[in-house]
Amino acid sequence: MPVPDAPRVASATARWALPDLARGFAIVAMLIAHAQVLIPERPEFVSEIFARLNDVASPLFGLVMGMSAAIMLRSNSEPAWRVVWHNVLRGGVLIGLGVWLETWGSWVAIVLAILGCLLVVGTPVLLLGGRAVAAIAVVVFVAAPVVNDAVQRAIDWPGGYHADIANSPNPGELLVRWFIADPHYRVTSLLPFFLAGALLAWSGTARRPDPSWSLAAVCVGGGLELVATWWRAALGDVVESGSLPDAVHDAALVTLALGVCGLLVAWRPAEPVLRPLRELGTVALSLYVLQIAIIAWLNRDELRPVLENDWSGWWLIVLGVAVAGWAWAHWVGRGPVEWLTGIVSGRYRRSRETR
Repeated sequence: MPVPDAPRVASATARWALPDLARGFAIVAMLIAHAQVLIPERPEFVSEIFARLNDVASPLFGLVMGMSAAIMLRSNSEPAWRVVWHNVLRGGVLIGLGVWLETWGSWVAIVLAILGCLLVVGTPVLLLGGRAVAAIAVVVFVAAPVVNDAVQRAIDWPGGYHADIANSPNPGELLVRWFIADPHYRVTSLLPFFLAGALLAWSGTARRPDPSWSLAAVCVGGGLELVATWWRAALGDVVESGSLPDAVHDAALVTLALGVCGLLVAWRPAEPVLRPLRELGTVALSLYVLQIAIIAWLNRDELRPVLENDWSGWWLIVLGVAVAGWAWAHWVGRGPVEWLTGIVSGRYRRSRETR
């Protein structure tokens, strides 16, 4: 079943550099953000950098997920309905894995269940075609903050992690949290990034980034982030995750990060330096699980937050996990969790994935 209004994307014979690099950047940003609680004594400008790394990671993951879904839908390897079915199963695996990780006792706000819901909901939307996807992305981006707030008020949602796994929530409460009420991430907030990623893949930008467009993205993203920073500062404590100023902030950071990645991919001399980061991007899901396991182990006595800088723990989470991931990707190949989700969804059979 072809996707109307979307440019044809030929089947790839090698992995696309931009999605892997962006995914690698996102997982490294997430590692640094999750480890920041171990170094409380730090300059203010470092805290600002950490905050932005934390904010860009999840929407950037959502963007790359949209790219991957669009690439698979427009390839000639299998019909669209089968790609949708594979992604529904993969989304289910991510949901189950995310729920399980919440029981491990880490200090991390687990995003996997929300990304799984995003994959389940977002992939069928791509069947509507490029024009419809673009329109839906804009409408959801603008309307989501208003709808989320209205629904939370209508159901008198208590806020925070009301539907945390530790509180034995029912499925309906979990869905409300994952889609509209999570204090950090929501499907409604990430869906525009997923759809934008698909549009970038269909346009060819995700395969061969144009340096001029990438530079424009850096300038637009940087300028928009200055506006978003001023806007959020002017509103003070009123700004909440998922509000329109916060959504603009996320869009600015993703645009900036994608522009930088595009420039680096287009700059051929940077290829040897970027290859390890791209390889990290191929095992990002496995690295996410590994870092949660390490954080849960460090937090086994629930002594966090620490009062003094714990550099050994910080380097273990950031450098240790990154090096382990690179070594696995470089010498072994597909990550174990990626392999498992591919087997369960039926995506990985005899051929090696190229996207």
